[in-house]
Order: sequence, then structure tokens, then C-alpha cells
Amino acid sequence: MDDKTREEGAPVSSNQTTDNVEAVERREVSNSGTPKKKRSVTTYIVSALIILVIALGLIFILEKQGRINTGIFTGIIADMKAKAPAAKVNGIVIPNSDLDSGVKQLSEMAKMQGVDSASDEAIAGFRAEAIETLINGELLRQVAIEKGNEATTEAIDARFNEITEGVGGREELDKRMAEFGINESNLRRDIENEILIQGLFDAEVSKDAIEVTDEEVLSLYNEANVNNDLPPIEEIRDQVVEQIRNDKYQQQVTIYIEDLKSKADIEILI
Repeated sequence: MDDKTREEGAPVSSNQTTDNVEAVERREVSNSGTPKKKRSVTTYIVSALIILVIALGLIFILEKQGRINTGIFTGIIADMKAKAPAAKVNGIVIPNSDLDSGVKQLSEMAKMQGVDSASDEAIAGFRAEAIETLINGELLRQVAIEKGNEATTEAIDARFNEITEGVGGREELDKRMAEFGINESNLRRDIENEILIQGLFDAEVSKDAIEVTDEEVLSLYNEANVNNDLPPIEEIRDQVVEQIRNDKYQQQVTIYIEDLKSKADIEILI
């Protein structure tokens, strides 16, 4: 059979068909890098993943806003809220978890004193007081460290043991910490800050150097004894002097803190 017959009329063998298909597939692979069938499956998978990501993102946003509650992101959202900054002091973050803990502590203390702790007004007051306390504490901690103050492990342990004994033992301490929403790590951190800040105050605002005059003693005594139900001033003079000294000390501390805050970079983010 001549070449012309083969080109126009000869049947194509199965081998030739296979060869031709393979040649076509090789060209498709060469041109696109993926056979058509495989490429369509890949495109479908990618599209499905994109839709899934968008859907999950939408669910996350709605759940974060409180508009739905699927439970899918509950743990993630709670963790994000806890770590989100309530404030920053010179770039150091005060997390929402510390604010929530502070509010809980103030609320529990108010409850113990028979004060309303559930109203919106009370909670707003607790939040304002808690954030102010946290900002002041963080600022004073930073200044104390800058000035070289330290809180040794021994000092922290001693204070921790003192608190434990003061509340009636470890079991009672654990109960109190649970009520206030803190754990041992939180308490030890607060003790460390307390030691640092007290060391700063001892150096910068000396209580012992505060003077109290006889006129101030007599004035406070008369002010408190309007019903003439106090013992003679000679019997309680030391207590009156101590009260006046404490008041003056607190005033000096307030002035010192306000001066530090005027020089600090403070952001309230709630």
C-alpha cells in the first residue's frame, strides 16, 4: 500500500490510537503542566477550600460579635479576648484577663461588705477602678525596676507564706483564690509587684519623714468627736497621729504617681 493510500483510506491500528492519545496527553502536560482531567479536579478542590475558608471566617466574625453561637470558635475567641490589650503602659500590654480578674476581685470585696456589686453602675465603677489600679501598678513596677529594685524569691516566698497563714492555711487560700478568679502564679506575680513598689515608695516617699503637728492632732480629734463618744485625746493620741500620717502619706503617693503618669505613654483601649 502506497503512502497516499495509508494517509487517505487505511484503518488506524489500536497501537496507533494509543500512540496518538499519549502524544496528545504529552502535549497537554507540556503546555499546561497538568492533564486536563487532573487540572479540573485540582481547581475544584481549591475552589472548595476557598469557600470553606470564607464560610469559617464569616462564622468566626459573627460568633465573635455574639450574633451566633456555634461553639466552633468559643475557645479561640475566649483566648483572644483574654490576651487582647485593655491598656498599654510605655508599650507594655495589660491584658483583658487582668482587667477581668481585677473587676472580679473588687466585686467580691464589695459583696462581702454588703455593697451592690451586680448593677451596671457598680460594674462600670469596678472596671474604672480596676483599670486605674492596673495602670498605676504597671507604671510603678517599671519605675521600680529601672531604679534597680528587686523582689527576691525568698522575699516572695515569705510573703506568700504570710498570706497563707493569715487566711487560715493553704486550703482556705485556694478557696479564696478561686473566689477572686486568680491562681498561685497570679498571686506570686502580685506579691512580686507589691515588693517592688513598696521598695520604690520607701525610697521616694518616706512615711517616717512626715511630720504631724499638735494642731493637726487636735483638729482631727475634735472633728471625729462630735458626739463626745471618744476617749480623752491623751489616750488615743498615737492612733490619731498615725491616721494623720497615713493620710499625708497617701496624698504624697498620689502626687508621685500623677507626676509619673504625666511623663508616661499610657493608652486605655477599652
